[in-house]
Amino acid sequence: MNFFDKTTIHSIRSHSAKADELKKIPKEWLNVIYTKKYFKLFVPVKDGGLMMPLPQALRLFDQAAFIDGNFGWAITIGSGGGYFYAYMQPATAKKVFKGTHSVIAGGGKPARQVQKVKGGYKVTGHWQYASGASYATSITANAQLEKNKVMAVTFDAKQVSIKEDWNAIGMKATESNSFSTENAFVANEMVFDLASTKLFYEHPFYHYPFLQFAETSFAALSLGLFRHFFEEANTLLMENKKNWSVIKGRYEFVKLL
Repeated sequence: MNFFDKTTIHSIRSHSAKADELKKIPKEWLNVIYTKKYFKLFVPVKDGGLMMPLPQALRLFDQAAFIDGNFGWAITIGSGGGYFYAYMQPATAKKVFKGTHSVIAGGGKPARQVQKVKGGYKVTGHWQYASGASYATSITANAQLEKNKVMAVTFDAKQVSIKEDWNAIGMKATESNSFSTENAFVANEMVFDLASTKLFYEHPFYHYPFLQFAETSFAALSLGLFRHFFEEANTLLMENKKNWSVIKGRYEFVKLL
């Protein structure tokens, strides 16, 4: 199954240089993702999602990454937040995922500065590698709410400050920047636990272990990246075939690689 037609592929790749230069996902890419609902692959149809079977989604990650690594990463990471849907209270999940442009970004390492207050918590912390935080509508982060108890908190995007510190050699436009909060209030209903066995929405997908979900997603993404690499390598090889053929064995050697 092909998720992108030739016109869309050409359009996406035509903005690749711009994405790397600006270190941001271009609005043209976001418009494609919003239109196709690719940030909502794992969100139930009743809340505007696609609830796509995982094997099909993995093929999508591969194809998107083959078109452009940054583009594929944005879809893979952005859609991955849909896994949290079943662990959130129904009203919270509806609030977080219902919008047309709804997408989650997040950080992993638990924040320890948490104060229990009436109706929820005040959370202060700093988290790294929040891919897509600049266009995310919600931000999730781990926080140590009680002794030896780590849970996930959900911030509104307006509650966090983003530090643009992503300076990688490649995948420049993934915007995997750091973010921080200062006494941000998180209501009790905006807290969820991925270790819980209680799901608020029943679907086989949400019973697939989160670690394995992440591993298979990144494996599919990596396959697409490698296919793009070999496409570029072959293009370079053909462009230099005449010159490299002059040097005994060089063309044949590179071709084998």
